[in-house]
Amino acid sequence: MTQTTLPAPINRDTYTTRFRRTAAGLCLIIGPLLLAAANLLSTQSDTNPEADLTTLATNGGREQISIMLFLLGFTLIVPGAFGMLALIRDRGKLLGNVGITLAVPGLMAFAGLVTNGVANIGIARAVPPAQGLTIIKSMENTGAANVIVLLGLLALPLGIIMLTFGVWRARVAPIWAPLLVVAAFAAVVVGEGMIGGIVGDLLMFIGLGAVGLRMICNHELS
Repeated sequence: MTQTTLPAPINRDTYTTRFRRTAAGLCLIIGPLLLAAANLLSTQSDTNPEADLTTLATNGGREQISIMLFLLGFTLIVPGAFGMLALIRDRGKLLGNVGITLAVPGLMAFAGLVTNGVANIGIARAVPPAQGLTIIKSMENTGAANVIVLLGLLALPLGIIMLTFGVWRARVAPIWAPLLVVAAFAAVVVGEGMIGGIVGDLLMFIGLGAVGLRMICNHELS
């Protein structure tokens, strides 16, 4: 009697997990690169806001591309952050859970902040620079704006740093990955304008990218 050898059943859960890990890993790699490109294209500075409004009024196309890159970059880091949390089993679980709770609202807040640039372009085209600056300052002094800024400037860095240290505690990432993330946020604070932003984004790319690459290449994590 002939026996037929059946192929081993496909574990679709494993393939689904690997797909999710790969997608999250790519988000951690691509997201910071998009932020660096957005900083490079941005026409805004912290030294001469009236001149910035004049630039927006005459040529706002480059700034619009920068805004879209910022928005996409921050958005991609959200699924990447959830992918990092999924790597944490026992060690680092508290850091990971608190980190994701802070990081996601912070990422959403920063994404909302950068879209204010669209309103700034419209204001720059509609009124003279001095008047436009008065309107923008009035917008910044609202209560909701203060909450969004607090989430973006405080919750985001604390959340991403804690989450990355959680992944290190889980023995998935090397110690230099969270340290580079700390250095990235420090560079943004200490650095000036575009230069500080680009340096911070590149450090973030190396730190988070190391975790993302581990997700993509190491199938044992599945």
